[in-house]
Amino acid sequence: ALAEMHRGNTAENFGLDHDNYIGKLHQPNDETNNWIDFFIQYRLEFQLKLAIKNHLVSNDLIDRYRRFYDLLPELLPVNKPSLLHGDMWSGNILFNMNGATVIDPALYFGDKEIELAFIMLFDTFGETFFRAYEEVHSLSDDFHEVKVPLYQIYPLLVHVTLYGDSYIDQLEQVLKRLKV
Repeated sequence: ALAEMHRGNTAENFGLDHDNYIGKLHQPNDETNNWIDFFIQYRLEFQLKLAIKNHLVSNDLIDRYRRFYDLLPELLPVNKPSLLHGDMWSGNILFNMNGATVIDPALYFGDKEIELAFIMLFDTFGETFFRAYEEVHSLSDDFHEVKVPLYQIYPLLVHVTLYGDSYIDQLEQVLKRLKV
């Protein structure tokens, strides 16, 4: 169903015509035709500023994190904007006799692989899900090596902002994996 949502709901621009929330955090969604600009400005930098404001990140981490922005044009050939749930983890999925229902979306149009990296970060679905997903959409050749760690930076920083520095070590590991 998620693969079908990604395939059947596309747009010309990244973002959304209105802002929303991820958890209790404001999530800006200004529309743009440039995924990298959207990803930096409205996802990465916005969350970094919240973490800085709350004194949750060191100057060294801030510098390394921002250096990472320069790598994005080389690392992110972009898929067409797909509708994303935006906060896909097990706590936002309800099961009943009729199947599953997702709740608490943080909707926007973006690269569908960011949603998959988020799912992998919190081990929301297993191998069966990914096999079924790939029957509808093939993944980028560098999905596991590059896009997964790259796209996990945003939800990790969201979790730093929401829950404190217990997620800093994971964020540091992802930056190291990307050689930043």
